[in-house]
Amino acid sequence: MYENLRDFVDALSRAGELKRISAPVSPVLEVAEITDRVSKSAAPNAPSPSARRNDPRHSHLGGHALLFDNVEGSDIPVLINAYGSYRRTEMALGCDDHGHTPGGFDALADKVAKLVKPEPPPTLDFSGLSEIHVDPTSGENDAETDYSGTMPARLAAGAAAFVGDGGLAVTDEADPRLRPIDPELLKNVSRNAPCPCGSGRKFKHCHGSF
Repeated sequence: MYENLRDFVDALSRAGELKRISAPVSPVLEVAEITDRVSKSAAPNAPSPSARRNDPRHSHLGGHALLFDNVEGSDIPVLINAYGSYRRTEMALGCDDHGHTPGGFDALADKVAKLVKPEPPPTLDFSGLSEIHVDPTSGENDAETDYSGTMPARLAAGAAAFVGDGGLAVTDEADPRLRPIDPELLKNVSRNAPCPCGSGRKFKHCHGSF
């Protein structure tokens, strides 16, 4: 990765991905027209194999990144088409051959997937736990394991938690939303009204949350 845009521009220049244009250019249409032509030409370097595999039709395109040093009416250079090719975008995201995650976008996607769905730490002890089958009418479970040493017994027995007006509430009963109820009773019930199932919860926190 790069500390700032200047570092990225320097890296593009070293990689042969950048062209500097010192001739005067107009910011009105001329810069855009030049960039349009360049971006539709072949890129100076090929991207990763995964980019070529995933987009064989366009992976070779993108032209050079362009740095206009002499834009009429401005003292500020204009960098454009910097991310116009697969290779330059891979460089920017650090998934090119010299980055922290070589292998292109596929390798980066795999890395992100592992962050979003992390594995539990190896030190987490699941011994003594078994599958719990809860009867939706009685709230009783058929598990015979003693959970007192590994988890709070109320939680292991299927205690239900919900966010009510007073914050987080925990009950020892099975989730009241699992109680059988006549569908006709659920018609035209206001979300803030008490749930017809008799749980004492608002409809929106009970059967209305399905």
